[in-house]
Amino acid sequence: MKVDRKTSPFVRPAISGHLLVIFSIFPLHLVTAFPQAAIAEQFCRDPGVPEHGDRTPSSGVFFEKAVARFSCLEGYRLKGVSKITCVLFHNGSMGWRPSLKPVCLPEECLPPYIEDAHVTNKTYRPGDNLIIRCHEGFQIRYPDTDSMESVCQEDGTWDNQPICQGCLRPLIPPHSYMNISDTQFSMPIGTVVHYQCFPGYKVEGAELLECMYSLIWSDVPPRCLDVEACPLPPMVEHGDYICHPQPCNRYIHGTVVEFYCDPGFSLINDYKYITCQFGQWFPPQMNIYCVQDEPTQTSEEQDPPSYPGPTESQHDAPLDPGDAETCDSTSYASECLQAMHPSSSHDVGLSNVSEKTNVITSMEETASTSPSIDIADEIPLVDGGEEDF
Repeated sequence: MKVDRKTSPFVRPAISGHLLVIFSIFPLHLVTAFPQAAIAEQFCRDPGVPEHGDRTPSSGVFFEKAVARFSCLEGYRLKGVSKITCVLFHNGSMGWRPSLKPVCLPEECLPPYIEDAHVTNKTYRPGDNLIIRCHEGFQIRYPDTDSMESVCQEDGTWDNQPICQGCLRPLIPPHSYMNISDTQFSMPIGTVVHYQCFPGYKVEGAELLECMYSLIWSDVPPRCLDVEACPLPPMVEHGDYICHPQPCNRYIHGTVVEFYCDPGFSLINDYKYITCQFGQWFPPQMNIYCVQDEPTQTSEEQDPPSYPGPTESQHDAPLDPGDAETCDSTSYASECLQAMHPSSSHDVGLSNVSEKTNVITSMEETASTSPSIDIADEIPLVDGGEEDF
């Protein structure tokens, strides 16, 4: 074999048998005719441990003809081979035979949780049918309508697992609420949903919806339409107002406002209500005022009317005969009373001059209307006596 001797000064070739080895002053790299994977993998990779299972040996390096054995924990069964062997393949690589790793599956199917249903709690082996009963008002539904049963599978799962279904939760229109909980997503047959709108909106459509036997609602949800609201009621000085119905959130159509005054004040008129109708207050331009009440005197503060006769001190004093003669004439009764009791108008007299005049006038009218009495007719004459007193 002839070899060309012209080589690079940095490389020195060497021929030995069927291998060509190249030496270099640079870092040494081994070059072979076999793939690098065949040189690196002189042992089998770790086969792993199945879930809910175990392996022997649990660790170490698996060289050719090494054996790994598998087992499952209690309550699980092994599906697949329990022993695999590390072998050398024809291409020089290493691997496990058989290549399919085993798995650990439950020995039985656990009873599933199905909402709105009662599931019989028992041991379900592979091939057993699920025993289920829906709550009242709910109907059972299977994913596969051709097969009305659910079977426990070899891997511990359920095939064609059913649900217990009612009417799905209806939609809630904007500005509305209904009488069912936010956590209810399926309602039994016969459930009645009542829709209501927030203040300032009115319901358009059916307010009541019923869940039918076909698991659909009797009608579509209504809408809440905005209604015209009235502006703020007029403010009343020394007063306020209340709304019917309460509270005064929005003054929508039909709202009645009742005015009232603070203590010590009264409304100027008896009508104290205004009503919101289609965005306006009726009666329109109603004037609401609170006026202060007039103060009233109590019986203790008022002076009793003065008696036009003598005072208590004068009543005890003897009457002067001269004064009595002066007051004989009814025409001079007022002057006589004033002369006899000049201090009564100041001490315990009438409260004002007008009341005095009224009393005196009434006395004069009484005297004028009374029948005249002749003193001579009343007092008999004494023989030999004086003619005049």
